[in-house]
Amino acid sequence: MTSLSDAPSHSLSTPPSELLTSGTWFRLLDAIPLPVTLTRLLDGAFLYANQAAIARSGLTLEQLRAHFRADDFYSMPLGRTALQLQLRNPDSVAQLDIALRDPQGPVVPVRATVRRLRVEDEECVLTLYDEQAYALRHQLSLNRQQLDALLANMPGMAYRCTPAGSWEFDYVSQGTLYVTGYPATDWPGQAPDFASLIHPEHREAHAIALASGEGYGIEYRLLHRDGIARWVHEQAWLVEDAEGRVVAREGVISDISARKAEEAAREADAEQYRELVQSARSIILRLDPQGRISFVNQYAESYFGYDPDELIGQPLLGTLLPETESTQRNLAGVLEALLTQPEDFPVHVNENLCRDGRRVWVLWTNQPVRNAQGQLTEILSIGNDITEQRQIQLELRRAHEQLQVQYQRIAALQNQLREQAIRDSLTGLFNRRYLEETLERELARAQREQGALSVIMLDVDHFKQVNDRFGHKAGDEVLRALGAYLRARSRSEDVACRYGGEEFAIVLPGAQLGDAVRRAESWREGFAASALEVDGHVLQVTLSLGVASFPSHASDAETLLNRADSALYAAKGHGRNRVETACAHVDDSV
Repeated sequence: MTSLSDAPSHSLSTPPSELLTSGTWFRLLDAIPLPVTLTRLLDGAFLYANQAAIARSGLTLEQLRAHFRADDFYSMPLGRTALQLQLRNPDSVAQLDIALRDPQGPVVPVRATVRRLRVEDEECVLTLYDEQAYALRHQLSLNRQQLDALLANMPGMAYRCTPAGSWEFDYVSQGTLYVTGYPATDWPGQAPDFASLIHPEHREAHAIALASGEGYGIEYRLLHRDGIARWVHEQAWLVEDAEGRVVAREGVISDISARKAEEAAREADAEQYRELVQSARSIILRLDPQGRISFVNQYAESYFGYDPDELIGQPLLGTLLPETESTQRNLAGVLEALLTQPEDFPVHVNENLCRDGRRVWVLWTNQPVRNAQGQLTEILSIGNDITEQRQIQLELRRAHEQLQVQYQRIAALQNQLREQAIRDSLTGLFNRRYLEETLERELARAQREQGALSVIMLDVDHFKQVNDRFGHKAGDEVLRALGAYLRARSRSEDVACRYGGEEFAIVLPGAQLGDAVRRAESWREGFAASALEVDGHVLQVTLSLGVASFPSHASDAETLLNRADSALYAAKGHGRNRVETACAHVDDSV
């Protein structure tokens, strides 16, 4: 690939494959505030990263190219195989939700837009990462979940009809079971036509409101599946498209039997009032200003498991209301606030007590009643059980949290397995397999950029004698100490590996022969000057080192390693504890 500094300029009509090698194109990508990377499709090797991606990773472009693949920074099911399937066609584009691993932080979910393209006869992947897009989609999902929960828990039913003048339902909420006796899954098809459920006495008035071509609010009786007619309030509005045409009708139908019963009680005798209230399939309570129960309907009695004389005149707190919820919320304070400012609690949810000790969750609708002087005389509370819905929500939340923990464990295990695959367990250095992969990649980069690269092979002098005299444990301690020494003395771009036994190899990207020789001498002198204490014995250990460089001594990885190894053996043959270069020891027959 052409380097950025040498890239020619192109016009906007230049094909993408040429633009991707141009300085103009890279400057455009660097101006994008979101991270953008260009990697090989086959193995994920980094070819380019814009400034935002470099800042995001905390690494330089050279480090990304030298030591990392795209798979090091993200995870998705089936890994690179899944990505290649997504981009199996030339110039294909896909959007993926993936987990981006922060080098210094936790796993971050992002939205990635990927495109397959060909650059200089090589299949590549251009990727743009957008954390904000994922967060927005995640928040929209949460909002939808909250809306679904609200619709599921509301005491009435929400609906949508298309066309606006019909009862052809596109959607009905779960509250339809409460209002009509028919579950949401029965609409349409299994439940009767909704218009037939409207009480005959109110069908004409409803038909007039529906035919008006406007939104409306109307009260009427609805024939429940159990045969009891209930008063409902329907608030409907028309839905228009972008061109102002009416395309649908939406509305909410709420059971107002309890309110109708209250209204009827003001005009009828006590028996009529009781009949209407008792027919309501909701909990109905009345509280006096001191928080004592002054009335409960039959449904409330059966729901909580009390006889009327066990509740009337009793304080709500401690009878039906615990002082503290299982969530540790102080309900005594909530009740005090309700009695002081009831208008602030038109709707609220809290935990309640049954006589048998069960705790249930109830959605309450509260209506304060005041006299002509504005003094509070009572609070009318209508409740509906939401225990099952709340339990489902809690179980879903716990399951989600458990999945997150499991996912983090899997990600950590994957990182650990990758480290084990490329690291030598004794010294902590890279292993021979990683050396061979990295040397090929670094050598290709040096050839492409016409740069330099050196390899140092080193060996512990008289290592067999250490093992024979002090035991293999002492030998392991020497190798472990040498590994720590090389890690401390290596640059971030260097690749230090245990090549085998007591032999080590270090790849020095960008290092000329002279620089590599000076560093080898520094390592030799420094390690020889250090004293290693093993099981009470102080060991003085020396190193022999061989240095070979590209392009002076070889143009391929295998030959370069052989030349460095030959120089190492020349150092051993010349007395050990010395550095030799491959200059005088090149064997063209190798």
